[in-house]
Amino acid sequence: MRSYDLGFEKSQVLTFNGPIDTNLDTTFVTTIHAFIDELEKNPIVEKVGVSTAEFGDRLPRTFNVTRVGDEEGVMLNRMGTNYGFVDVYDIQMLAGRGFETLDHNSSGASIDKVVLNDRARLLLGFESPEATISKKINLLGREFIVIGVTDNFHFRSIKKSVEPLLMLPFYEVDGDTYHVKFNAQNTQAVVEFAEQKFSEFFPGDVFNYSFMDLQIQSQYKQDIQFGKVFNLFSFVGISIASLGLIGLVGFSATRRTKEIGVRKVLGASLLDILKVISVDFMALVAVASILAFPLIYLGANNWLASFQYRIDLSFWFFLLPILLVLLVSLLIIVSQSYRTAQANPVKSLRED
Repeated sequence: MRSYDLGFEKSQVLTFNGPIDTNLDTTFVTTIHAFIDELEKNPIVEKVGVSTAEFGDRLPRTFNVTRVGDEEGVMLNRMGTNYGFVDVYDIQMLAGRGFETLDHNSSGASIDKVVLNDRARLLLGFESPEATISKKINLLGREFIVIGVTDNFHFRSIKKSVEPLLMLPFYEVDGDTYHVKFNAQNTQAVVEFAEQKFSEFFPGDVFNYSFMDLQIQSQYKQDIQFGKVFNLFSFVGISIASLGLIGLVGFSATRRTKEIGVRKVLGASLLDILKVISVDFMALVAVASILAFPLIYLGANNWLASFQYRIDLSFWFFLLPILLVLLVSLLIIVSQSYRTAQANPVKSLRED
């Protein structure tokens, strides 16, 4: 999940919440653009984007979205973005363009442009990304022109499939998130600079920041914790099994002391004796592995089925652990049997 291609570049992106207490009235679009321009003047800042939601959040939904002329509508997720959002995350445009400065307006009734992702394009029934450009759709009670189609990207966790998304050039004064793409070597500098400019434009508001790669990581916090707990209990289980095997092999070797003495007197080598002791135990370990194989496969396959995007279970995933178990078991058996096999056969034969 942490290495999966999300459809956007998440590294070197500083995020922070927009102003909440500052009242920007009808000039808020002009003020936001001036703030963005001020940030982008600094050479350590590559691009600034804005969205009305944070990555990982459930988006508001717009129902009954239709192509002009169609009667049956569909449901699409809705997000407001600015003209720099697509560039910040290097989201691929399949056709058309992203938003430009003039697409934004403080009057919501004057906004008539929309960008779709490819999933939304398919849901609306357009034949191709290119054929979608300049077409009109009905939403929010009026017509909008589709100016661009993006490739699908995972706005939420990849536990879910990519959802159909439409983007509008909207801003929300009390709910925007700013995304600042910066040079990798200037992390602390960009935080200090962004905080300084934020205080100048929005005095009294609190500057709360994070980094996009950390936000993506936090979406899988429970899964990472589950992995750690699973590894811990696996280690404990293997340790208990190994201790049991050590005790069982030692006990068996002690009981077969006289047999080992007889074999040595009759000319058996140390290797021959170790083989005799090891074969029985290795056969048990092999049988246990074979019995466990289908149970592990069914359990793992059932667990993976809960994820929308998942790996395919390969034979090698099971073969390697089985080989490792056999190797560890062999080392334990040989190490525990070696002392008994090396004992003086005369002493062994005197055992009752």
